Amino acid sequence: WLATGGGDKVLKIWNAANGAPAPKPQFTGFESPVSAVTFAENDAQVIAGGQAAGWVAVFQLSDGKTIQRVHSGQGSATLVAAGPAGKTRVVQVASDQSVRLAGKVLQRELAGHSKPVTGVAAVGDTHLLTGSEDGTVRHWQLSDGRMLRQMNHGGPVSAVAVRPDGAKFASAGANNIVKL
Repeated sequence: WLATGGGDKVLKIWNAANGAPAPKPQFTGFESPVSAVTFAENDAQVIAGGQAAGWVAVFQLSDGKTIQRVHSGQGSATLVAAGPAGKTRVVQVASDQSVRLAGKVLQRELAGHSKPVTGVAAVGDTHLLTGSEDGTVRHWQLSDGRMLRQMNHGGPVSAVAVRPDGAKFASAGANNIVKL
């Protein structure tokens, strides 16, 4: 499956093999454009974030049921990430450079980047990587919000990704460099 969101305030599911709309439900009811989507729980759930006041919603893909709706109370959800199956965590990146770990309510805020966060990736169910326009990649421990290390990318970071086993990660930047 492929999930897309946009200015029409609808989260759409597509068949990745042929590009056709999937026979799955479309998700509506967002108050603003859908700006971030990701899959969770072995692709059984989809998480979507909009640009309205920090809302993120988790939907069951099979029937369209809303499982969870999280509101951080401020900023916009520009990126979302989820941990491994059975350990789904909703992570919001807001316009104020903060990263928020959310459950039914805000659980923790990770602050430290000096410019907007442009990439986020779950590392198992205990750690998180963030990349920022400030040129850094940061590795966070989620249990206490502590930054474990900061790495210099050499230019603004556009995206971060983590191998499923968490053993390796990559960062890509506006300077046309990818680092492993």
